[in-house]
Amino acid sequence: MRRRGFPTSRNASSHPRLGLLTSKSGPGSLFATSIDNAAMLALEEINAEGGIHGSPVELIVGDDATDPQTGVMEARRLVQAGCRTILVAATSATYTAVAEALSDAPVLLVQPVMNEGGRGDRLRLQLGERPDDQLAAAVKPLMRMEGVRRWFLAGDDYCWPRTTHGLARQLLPRYGAGVVGEEFASLGTRDFAPIIESIQKSGADIVLSTFVGADAVAFERQCYAMGLRDQCITLAPALEESTLTYIGDEAARGLYSVSGYFQGLQTEGNASLLKRYRAQFGPWAPPLSTLSESVFEAVHIWWQAARKAEDSERIAAAMRHGEFQLPRGTVTLSEDRLRQQLHLTKATGTELYPALG
Repeated sequence: MRRRGFPTSRNASSHPRLGLLTSKSGPGSLFATSIDNAAMLALEEINAEGGIHGSPVELIVGDDATDPQTGVMEARRLVQAGCRTILVAATSATYTAVAEALSDAPVLLVQPVMNEGGRGDRLRLQLGERPDDQLAAAVKPLMRMEGVRRWFLAGDDYCWPRTTHGLARQLLPRYGAGVVGEEFASLGTRDFAPIIESIQKSGADIVLSTFVGADAVAFERQCYAMGLRDQCITLAPALEESTLTYIGDEAARGLYSVSGYFQGLQTEGNASLLKRYRAQFGPWAPPLSTLSESVFEAVHIWWQAARKAEDSERIAAAMRHGEFQLPRGTVTLSEDRLRQQLHLTKATGTELYPALG
């Protein structure tokens, strides 16, 4: 368990407190340092601008250990510590469990990272990429570019992968493609040989991989070691730079992703962000990715609302609408959805580059 910033007493400070619930241990911990860094950078920037009504915001970080029930316990500790907004930068399984556990609490929950949606209400806001948008942006151009059409669906066994697979089954026949197999594995699985053997026997020429974190690393390394790269390419919507760093150059061959942000995105806002990030955390800090950069943006969006509204409901209402110029470009918030441009990218070494030129 790796928490940070928890006060010894709820009344130890009169400063506003922002909670961050993320996975600092367990399979999702690959992203934790980058997410933590992005949140701290955003916090320093908003405090340099006066914080909330002249009072600096304190960041309190909880660790869900990539486990929903642990996430619930940590979220309750964040509430007890005085957090009235919690950014849940963890799996949708954790977000769902926390949303249910805190259903009667006057606490705003924001899920900045990619998610399947469907759980928004007056105090619940889901901002990240949605699988229907990701698939719509990636499937047709990838099939045209690579000439593939026999899909095998493989991923971790929780709500986001299952929703993504269901949407893929609906979309693929429209493009003359089909699903030749599907497998799920529990979070924390390390031996993927049985799944990879099923893929090899299925005749698939593309894998939709919805493994996350350390599971994605183990799966992709084993795919490479077992020769699957000679048969299949892979579309992995949750693939980002921190994961690629652990997969390694050779094993990343044939991997594609789709997201609203990647570190090499050519915008003025991103160039400025990367410069500030490296100046703050050094050249060897973990890369920014769509998961961490979305947390940076969520802190700034929350701050803009919290400066004008007093309670959680009004902050949530203010966050639901508006157009923002962010490092990833122009995004529009409408009700419970973030409208943004999505990019199909291809892994080259440990970086993601535009796949469509």
